[in-house]
Amino acid sequence: MTRNLTEGSIAKNILALSWPTMIAMLLQVGFNIVDTIFVGRLGTNAIAAISVVFPAVFFMFAVGNGLAIGTSSLIARYVGAKRYVEADNAAEHSFIISFVLIIIFSVMGLLFADKLFVLIGATPEVVALATKYSRWIFGFSIFMFLSITSIAILRGLGDMKIPMIGMVAATLLNIILDPLLIFGIGPFPRLEIDGAAIATIISRFFATVIMLGFIFSPVTKVSIKPRHFKFKKFFIKEILRVGIPSSAQQSMLSIGIGVLTRIVALFGPVAIAAYGIGFRVESLVILPVLGIATAVITMVGQNVGAKKFERAEKTVWAASKLAFLFVFFLALLLFIFPRFWFSIFTEDTTLIRYGVYFLRITSPAYLFVSVALIVAAAFQGAGFAIPSLIMTAVRLFVLAIPFALLFAFVFGFGLNGVWIGAALSTLVSTIISVIWFKLGTWKKNVIE
Repeated sequence: MTRNLTEGSIAKNILALSWPTMIAMLLQVGFNIVDTIFVGRLGTNAIAAISVVFPAVFFMFAVGNGLAIGTSSLIARYVGAKRYVEADNAAEHSFIISFVLIIIFSVMGLLFADKLFVLIGATPEVVALATKYSRWIFGFSIFMFLSITSIAILRGLGDMKIPMIGMVAATLLNIILDPLLIFGIGPFPRLEIDGAAIATIISRFFATVIMLGFIFSPVTKVSIKPRHFKFKKFFIKEILRVGIPSSAQQSMLSIGIGVLTRIVALFGPVAIAAYGIGFRVESLVILPVLGIATAVITMVGQNVGAKKFERAEKTVWAASKLAFLFVFFLALLLFIFPRFWFSIFTEDTTLIRYGVYFLRITSPAYLFVSVALIVAAAFQGAGFAIPSLIMTAVRLFVLAIPFALLFAFVFGFGLNGVWIGAALSTLVSTIISVIWFKLGTWKKNVIE
């Protein structure tokens, strides 16, 4: 189904597109949280292991999601202009880029992952566990990238429900397989941390099959027809024009997380585990915003394609208010009950104490994150991804990392200084992003 987002109620369109994506993303985070809960039963080193793997996996997602944003933005703009043949071609060319990424990450991940974990600062025991876990993830990255590309195509068309169906299937399967493969229940072997990775791979495989089935069928207005495919460099270039800055932005985020993890590692494995759990809890708060932001990419893309710039701008401010409202209530729960959230994952009193400080310091900053993510999505939907890239660089490397070092070691706040630095960087960078968007430079990117 292809949805026309250039007409009708803006608020209703935002909600109609957002709720399936919110559920899909909630399930994606649930996917990771289930792994963390079960792996946590194997000990603190096991939690630390999947925490140090996270920046590498996040980097893969970052590059893949950059492709996805470029794909969704281009398809949405063509759909808004009612040029469905070009939208179909854009979808087909996105798979070419996807297969190139699969080859690169599978090879590089299998060869160099352990060296990355050492560089992050993990202990030898943690490196050994992280390497076991990551070899499965990198070796079967094909399912991750094909899933990301399929979701991007469907979202560009304004169809958010099929990705939700895929994630429901994947998460339910992962919940079933995790305890069976990690602990060796019944006829299954006890695979421990390997079992968590294998459960993830099998679950992603089923989600990918579901979404590809829809894309290769005539159900959607734009569907893949290999016999009609004709290679044109223009579609690759246009996807990459938005996709590369978006990938660079998200890759930069993963590098920044890696650097912050390296700083946190100076305080020991328990601190790394606290950061890993805290990041997952934080993801739950950001979920509604990511759902709304995904809707904004499609809505702004279609309205820019239709040259309805005022409607596109109204969409951004309406979405920002909605995102802020969602985050306010969720962040309040984390601020008031921080101990409860960490106790779900561990009984380690030191880890929980670190986590309480993490949530108390960072949760107010989530309000600013909500607005920043919507503005970044608007730039990307309009086909103008450079501002989001620059602001991510400023937030991480000009603000967050220097602030973290300053507060942790110069001002003597220790581990809490890392959390303070991250929170302050979010506040400053959000203000700059909003000012940049209001300048209106994004209105110039209309497809010819």
